[in-house]
Amino acid sequence: MAGASATFMLTNVAGAVGHITFVQQPSNTQAGGIISPAVVVRLTDASGNPVANTSVMLSLQPGTATLNGTLTAATDAMGEATFGNLSILAAGTYHLVATSGSISAQSSDFLISAQFGLSNVRITVFDGSGQSAAVNTAYSAPLKAIVQDLFGNPLAAQSVTFAPPTSGASVTFSGSATVTTDAGGIATSPAMTANSQTGAFMVSASTPNGLASALFNLTNLPGTANHLIFVHQPTDTMAASPITPPVTVQLQDSSGNAVHTSGVPITVQSNAVVLRLRLLSAP
Repeated sequence: MAGASATFMLTNVAGAVGHITFVQQPSNTQAGGIISPAVVVRLTDASGNPVANTSVMLSLQPGTATLNGTLTAATDAMGEATFGNLSILAAGTYHLVATSGSISAQSSDFLISAQFGLSNVRITVFDGSGQSAAVNTAYSAPLKAIVQDLFGNPLAAQSVTFAPPTSGASVTFSGSATVTTDAGGIATSPAMTANSQTGAFMVSASTPNGLASALFNLTNLPGTANHLIFVHQPTDTMAASPITPPVTVQLQDSSGNAVHTSGVPITVQSNAVVLRLRLLSAP
């Protein structure tokens, strides 16, 4: 009688996770954009066999920024976990860390850059607003504006134009009023000098694609008082009667601006021909 045999069904399964590998590294991306192509991580056991149905978690280093998207995924039959919606808002250089259980691996470095060429560029006052200077003298500090993308990342090499008023109180710049931002997104105006007119005014700073201009508040102050003028001249009056309306005089600087300083003594001298005023002391 012929012999017969028994057949046993057996399955070799993958061992415990032994290796984590980035098979698709993260790529350089603009801030807020989806990292593409999708990041892919593979799990294998000590013999190189794929480990399926196992959770993989991603984190970002350095941890000064936030990694957005689905950060935990399970491996498929090939042992691969795919992360297709990752994004970062803060510009900088980063790397990812993939972890499964006690095993982890680090990706290559990648760059998140600020968004360029969009219509949502922001320009705001950084420094220099609120200053004052006497007419025809230099302001103590330049104006500084900062240019950023929608997420607050500084934009370098962006053109910025500072525009003072064309009439009334204003300033003049010592050089071109159009400058470019530095690596920190800062645009610095040339040195500026007050014109001969007093008053508060604003200087604007604008950049291409900017949502709005940055506005700097400045004030030109009167200079040192050096002469007097009659505001209300004396009128013909009967002897021994008060001159009405009252005689009024004003302190002015060399540019004819009123000097608003109280307590300056002034004397009135008269003779049969002319009434004279003398400024005894100036501030």
